[in-house]
Amino acid sequence: MQRVLIVEDNAVERQVYSSWLSRNGLEVEAVNSGEEAMAHLRDNALPDVLLTDIVMSSMSGFDVCRRVKMDPRTRKIPIVICSSKALKYDQAWGLRQGASAYLIKPVTTEQLLRTIEAALKEGRDG
Repeated sequence: MQRVLIVEDNAVERQVYSSWLSRNGLEVEAVNSGEEAMAHLRDNALPDVLLTDIVMSSMSGFDVCRRVKMDPRTRKIPIVICSSKALKYDQAWGLRQGASAYLIKPVTTEQLLRTIEAALKEGRDG
């Protein structure tokens, strides 16, 4: 079963995304901060894709992207950003930090699933 790590500080959004993904056959693990994500990546089996928000306390999703992509152990994990930051600059910056895709909140189930599936395919092919 393919595994997704969700990094989202909003408990409601974290639960919604978890439900959507798990109902569609994915194993989901979720944390509520960038720091927790980095600890999770260090201490657990690596996920097949990482879904992260940007605006979080102390470590942003941009920081998570940079750290994941700089670490030889984790750099091949595809990253999907899902954020309310809708400026073209933010989207471009997220992709420059290593994200494979950038979704603007609110997202639909279909948008999220389609994007996660594309990221999983990228991870398998990459």
